[in-house]
Amino acid sequence: MSASWDLVNLLTLLNWNTLPGWLWLLLWGSSLAVVMYWQKRWLQRDQVGFPDVIMLARADTTVVECNEACQKILGDWRGRRWIDVLPAEEQEQVRQKIAQLTPQQPTFTRVGRVSDASGQTRWFEWINQGIFDWQGRLQFIRGVGRDITEKKQLEENLRLREAQLRTLLDALPLAVWARDPQGVLILQNATDRAWFGDLLGTSLEEVAQQHPHWPEYTPQVLADLERQGFSQLEGKEVIQGQERYTYRLAVKLQDQSKGLGLLGIVLGRVDLMLG
Repeated sequence: MSASWDLVNLLTLLNWNTLPGWLWLLLWGSSLAVVMYWQKRWLQRDQVGFPDVIMLARADTTVVECNEACQKILGDWRGRRWIDVLPAEEQEQVRQKIAQLTPQQPTFTRVGRVSDASGQTRWFEWINQGIFDWQGRLQFIRGVGRDITEKKQLEENLRLREAQLRTLLDALPLAVWARDPQGVLILQNATDRAWFGDLLGTSLEEVAQQHPHWPEYTPQVLADLERQGFSQLEGKEVIQGQERYTYRLAVKLQDQSKGLGLLGIVLGRVDLMLG
């Protein structure tokens, strides 16, 4: 992924030319939250390839046939009821889905865990299709499964990293935020929420209704970002009912194909107020 390296180049330039070292390190850590947001988005794309684990079972889920790939990965399940190997909390849900199968709506999908032939836990995404007789009675269920274990492990690793980074960002005494290429807020740390309210998911236009003074400098910020990739502003703002001098820094995040949006911080100081 090239976005991280492009960001390193930008932040390195800022470090040498404009920013102190601690601020450069802060921006580097904060940028990981934005990158992880897009990693999660990319995980949602459709995977290429058709599932290769196939089972044919009776209506009570007793397996009568399973293909070679199924036997290799999961073992020979013929004669076993596949519903019995599901976690107890999932079995009733599956029974309800089977009971709802009709010739008009013959399929249902599910994602679940299962032990493979070596006893290791794997995740599968299943497409289950009911096969009916001429009277509309369910006779067989054909299940086609795709192994998504690696995807699930990656998602879990991302969740852990995101939780760790969220804890770090929320502990900072300064506001950290990020917006996607459409201007929608996708990241707020605890300080940003406390100072400006919960704005997650709002656009620049929507947030202007809650903070009328922001549109005054937004065009300048966007112009600076387009021209040089970052923007710095100092001024006075009312935060939590108290007037403070603030320093705002925003940087433009992008990779070789498309923009990833904006990352910014806000420092507010009461003791720097004049008069």
